[in-house]
Amino acid sequence: MPTDTIKKAIEIIESCFVDDLDFCQVKNYRVSKRRENTVQFTVNILSLDVLFSLMECDEIENVYFHASASPPQSHVGPSAFRFRVYVQLDANYLRVQPE
Repeated sequence: MPTDTIKKAIEIIESCFVDDLDFCQVKNYRVSKRRENTVQFTVNILSLDVLFSLMECDEIENVYFHASASPPQSHVGPSAFRFRVYVQLDANYLRVQPE
């Protein structure tokens, strides 16, 4: 996936968080090795509004997520979870070349 496509995907994802971007700690963006055309990231808090907002984007084909434990020695409580979110971009969106 080209670098400018990844940057555009991050912009789309962050725009879906609207005012919650300060409240939710979104980080660790990277291209997923598990599914083609997919960007993954982690977030500490995930709302249904954000998920619906992601799904309503024309550039996004599907959204997957699962709870994930904090890494060892992160000094966070044992019940602290975060979410790993996978955003699959629409293949037609990826074919369109920027002007």
